[in-house]
Order: sequence, then C-alpha cells, then structure tokens
Amino acid sequence: MLAGLEATPKAIPSEWLVDDAGADRSAVPSDAGDRDATRFEALIVERCAGAIASAVGRGACVVAWGCAAGGVTERLLAALDAPRLHVPVDSSALALAAATQHLRRHFPALPIRPIADDFMRLSALPMPVDASAAEGRTLVVMPAQRIGALPPDDTAALLQRTRRHVDARTVLVVGTPLSPHPSLPIDVMAGAAGIGAGLGRRLMSRINRELGGDFDPAVWRQAIRFDAARRRIDRALVCLEARRVRVLGRLFDVGAGESIRIDRTHVHGLERFETLARAAGWHVCQRWTDGAAHCAVHVLMPGAGD
Repeated sequence: MLAGLEATPKAIPSEWLVDDAGADRSAVPSDAGDRDATRFEALIVERCAGAIASAVGRGACVVAWGCAAGGVTERLLAALDAPRLHVPVDSSALALAAATQHLRRHFPALPIRPIADDFMRLSALPMPVDASAAEGRTLVVMPAQRIGALPPDDTAALLQRTRRHVDARTVLVVGTPLSPHPSLPIDVMAGAAGIGAGLGRRLMSRINRELGGDFDPAVWRQAIRFDAARRRIDRALVCLEARRVRVLGRLFDVGAGESIRIDRTHVHGLERFETLARAAGWHVCQRWTDGAAHCAVHVLMPGAGD
C-alpha cells in the first residue's frame, strides 16, 4: 500500500480490494462497484457448469486462483461429480480464510486446503503430494477478475508456465473480459455526495481499519475510464480537494483532482486470447460468452491447435 501511494501516478494493486466482507459472496455481484467481468462470468458459468463437469469427470482435484471470484468456483464445485479436493490460492490471507470458511459450510465433505500465496509467483501447480495420485483429472480455474488484471504478455507467460507443470489430464477453465458493459460510465466520476458503496468505499474502510488510515470518503469520487487504444478499463479514486492522508504513520499529499488507481482490467479479445493459449501449448476445447460478448469462459486442455 505504501509503495502504491509513493508511486507516480499513485496506484494500489487490485488484490487488496478484497477483504473478509468481499470474499464471502456466492451470489452474482450486482452493485455498480463490482467489476463487469466477474458479474458476467458468473452468469456464464451458471449455464455451462454442467458441460464443464462432464468434461472433467468424477473425482477431480480443483485448484482455483483467487478466492473471491463472484462464486464461479463454488458453482463449478457444485456441478462436479464427487470432487476429491479443493485448493484455493490467494495472496490475501484474510480473504482466503473467509472464502474457505464459506466453502466448508457449503461443502462439508470436501477437503479444502487453502494456500496463501501469489499464484503468479508459484513455481509449480500447488497440488498436495497425495493428490497427484488421484484417478480424477485436475481442474485449474483462472477467473476473469484475475486474468483481466494481467497485460497480454503476463497472460501468455502464465499460460506457458502452467502448461509446463501440468499433465495431459489437466483441464483449465479461464475467464476473460471481452468488452465493457454499455452501461459502464466511461470517463465519468460517480457519486454526488462522497464516494458510495462498492470497491472504493471498501478499500478506504480497509485502509482506515487495518493500516491506521484517515481517508475521508466525503472528499473522494470513483472514476471509471475505458482506454480503447490500450484495451483496458481503469477505476480510480479522485480527490476533490487537496488533502494530506495518513497511512501506517506516514503522510502523503494528494492534490486536488489527483487520482489513485485501484483497479485495472485488460480487455482480452477472443481471437487474441486463444492465439496466446495455442502458442502456450493449450488446445481450445470449448468456449461460452454472454449474449453481448462482455466476457468469455474457455475450457482448455494440453495440446496445440484446434
């Protein structure tokens, strides 16, 4: 957090947007503060979870990157035939603990072994030794919220690294943002009387609660901008008047009109993503999109070409 506030321009990694309040959500997000890709991805998975479960088969071990993905992993677990293990991986230990507790309530017979780590830094797929001998397939879930945070080069590197560490029976389910929803207020600052509910409000509350911050939501607005040339959506908090804010005993000056970026979503096109996947050694087996093509869910297996 300190590094993000010291940067020029200021930017906070989006992984810190999720706390225990945001992790325990199995329903499709509906408030304006939630990212579009997560909402549409959950709706798609509601339709295709059965088909994915059929492709995966009985007794799967499920590895999920990111534990607060709008209930996508939960929908897949519910559709699978007798999954034998679930390994959620998330860099936020707090969010991971809340999500694990939630899943254990809904799947009491399913062994769940959470790993608090950054999926991007893992040198191998985080499967326990005893799971490697399982008869079922391994299902790896990469939600749109996480893939959207990566630029194309990092997405390609992740797909390549994952391919090197899986066997031929692995199934990879990847969500990808395709385009912003037409209702998204592009280049508009939302909220007339201070920042409302949603990502920005939760982030400020978390900074004040956990890091001794003194952010005043009344002098901030949340801005959403779509950069068509770079194919990305940025969400930022914009300060309406010059302020000095405190975090962990450090003071930071924020000028009037200055922004702090809190989230960036890279919009992947179908052809571009699937080209990256094939080049990384994955075979594109199935694909679903929502009706207006705002998000896609891909099923990949080790191989090359179609």
